Amino acid sequence: MFVILGVSWLILSYGVSFPVFVVLGGVEGLAGWMVQDLAVSFILAQAPKGHSGQARARLNFYDELGSIAGTTSLLLVPANWLVLPMYAILGILGIVMAIAWAIVDKLHQSRHPFQGS
Repeated sequence: MFVILGVSWLILSYGVSFPVFVVLGGVEGLAGWMVQDLAVSFILAQAPKGHSGQARARLNFYDELGSIAGTTSLLLVPANWLVLPMYAILGILGIVMAIAWAIVDKLHQSRHPFQGS
């Protein structure tokens, strides 16, 4: 998922045509949704017993806050100044996260060979 996000963000950082933007936007949305669900599940699983509702409310708050901040920045700042460089940075970070995830998974499997990941 991180590789898909990283590659799509790197391609978007070059300023692509509208049809390519639409396709990559869909791929990015699907992969981002999967990553977000994974993060939410992890955070809610770590919440103390009886506090998952409060954790869910906080996650929703930060999700909405990020949406508002992102939309505002897209409306106020020209794409060449913010959006395209941001896609390049996010693309590199997505690929780095995928590599880090693979390394951690391999280390975990080498220490616990009979447990599923």
